[in-house]
Parts: sequence; structure tokens; C-alpha cells
Amino acid sequence: MEETNERPLQVMHNVLAGIVFVMMSGFNISLYFMPPSRIFGGVICIVIAVLLFAGQKKIILSIGFLCMAFVEVVNIALQHLMFETYSIELTEDIKTFNVILTGPDVMMVIAYLVAAFITYKMISEYAEYSKKGILCFLPGMFCLGALIYYTVMYVVLEYVLYEWWNISAYRLTGYVLSGIAFIFVMLWLRQPGEPVEKDAMTFEKQVSQRKQHDYESLPGYINLSKHIILILFTFGIWLLIWIYKTTYYLTGLEYGSGEVKVNGVSVNEKKSSDSARTQLLLCIFIPYYFIFWMCSRAKTVERKALDAGIPVKGFFTICVIFSILLPFIPPILMQDKINEIVIKQNDR
Repeated sequence: MEETNERPLQVMHNVLAGIVFVMMSGFNISLYFMPPSRIFGGVICIVIAVLLFAGQKKIILSIGFLCMAFVEVVNIALQHLMFETYSIELTEDIKTFNVILTGPDVMMVIAYLVAAFITYKMISEYAEYSKKGILCFLPGMFCLGALIYYTVMYVVLEYVLYEWWNISAYRLTGYVLSGIAFIFVMLWLRQPGEPVEKDAMTFEKQVSQRKQHDYESLPGYINLSKHIILILFTFGIWLLIWIYKTTYYLTGLEYGSGEVKVNGVSVNEKKSSDSARTQLLLCIFIPYYFIFWMCSRAKTVERKALDAGIPVKGFFTICVIFSILLPFIPPILMQDKINEIVIKQNDR
């Protein structure tokens, strides 16, 4: 009877969170002119909402919050450059930048970063982090802090210091919606319900518990944290390297290690090398070929994961959608799944 009572509550939480993220998306896109980077934030909110409606407790949620933190940083920079949002008007012609005015939006950046970290931990180490109730609500508390900070700042500037400074309804609305969304997401993640990526969780525990296994030395395995950082901050250079390495690895999986050698080189190793070079050049010089490469390799990863007994529900579909909307996300999802395949094969 307990499971019957808890299940509707869990569904309600993720549905409500999805509805709030849809509202946040429309809110961001409607304010595309202040600044334009809000369009990107609106797209990310839609992606998060889709995952929530689908009930997908995936690492991609954590990545979505990380992307929103980046969008907030860009918003802060553009709002200062385009609208002097964080400036106080001393005279009719003179305005001065005041770092204190950035406080509420900086708190929102921190809220998204904390949400990204907690979501990742809740999904990968559910049993440990699901009991830390106060920690789970830190993102919502940061949003509340931003709301209070902004309100107090307005009162002080307008009525105490007599400085002319308009209160922004859209910023207040953003703080409120974000706080509500975080609360619902965390309540949903804390509910046991469906298995929370049990296999992925098992693999991560294997990595932490078996230090003697140097997985990073195995072909195909790349530390996921390092992979995410390199994708986001190397301006596409790492992505090209990763395309070569991934094509080489997946081609090797398709053909095996190979016993026949020509001039001391395995025939199948040569196939892997030739395929990797060809695919890399096509991705560099042929427009949109990267999308085709991503979809075809995602299908290969899905097939190999199934062969290894790893659940891949919706993996290919999600990769196809994100390869068009947010192309930097499928490489993260694919590498995460490849790491599981490598560990599974190594532990047999």
C-alpha cells in the first residue's frame, strides 16, 4: 500500500517541476531582447522540462543546470554592457557600476551550480544523498536569498539612499520560478519510485571501490568530469580529438582485435585507424556531417551497451534530439555509456 500512495506524489513532483520549467522557458524567450542569451536559456529549460515530464532521472539533468549557470553568467555580462543594469545613476549623465547590485544574480549562478552538483550526486549516489534533506534544498534557498537580497536592495536604494533605481519585475519573477522549480525537482529526486540509474550507480561505485583497476588506461574510457570540462572550454578542439578516439574505439568493437597482420599491424587496427581519420575529416569539412556521425555512433553505442547487458532506454532518441538542439550534450551522454561498456567488459 505504501508504494501505491507514494507513486502519485512522485509523479506530481516531476510534472509540476516540468510545468514550471516550461513557464521559465516562455519567460526567458519572451525577454530575448534583455539580453539575447535568454533564448538559449529558454531552450535549455524546455530540454529539462521534457526530461522531467518523461520521468528521466539522468545525468543530463545535472548538465542542464550547469548550462543554465553558464547562461546566467553570460546574462550578467550582457546586462551590464547593454543596459547598465548594475549601475547607479549619480547624475543625469553619470552612472557608476556597483558590484553589490550583481549579488542576486550571482546567487542564482551559485544556485544552478549547487543544483548541478546535488542532482549528479542524487542520481549517481542515491542511497547516500537522498537522506540529506537540507542539502537538497540549498538551490531553492539560494533563490530565496536572491529574492530577499534584491527586495532589500531596492528598498535601501529607493527609500533610504534616495537613489533612482527601478525594480525589475522580470528578475523577481525569475527568482521565484527558479526557486519553485528547484524545490519540486529535489522532492522528485528524493523519492525512490523507479530505479535511479542503478547500473550507472553500480559502475560508479565499482570505480570508487576498486582503485586497483586503472580504468583510464583502458581503450575507450575517458574520465567523465574531465570530458565535460574539455568539451565546454576548449572551443571544439577536444571534440575533434574525441571524435577520432571514439570512432577508433567503436570500430574496434565492431571488428574485434583481429589476428591477421600486415607489416606488423593488425588488419582490424588498420580499419579502425582509417575509419577514424576518414570520419574526422568528414566532420571537419562537410557541413552537418557531425549530426549524422553522432546519430550513427549513438546507435552503435546503444547496440553494444545492450550486448553488455546495460539498460539504454531512450538513449538513441535522446542523442538524436540533442544532436540537433544542443550538439555538445550527446558526446557527454555517449562517453558516459562507453565508460559503462568498458567497465562491464573489463569486469567479466
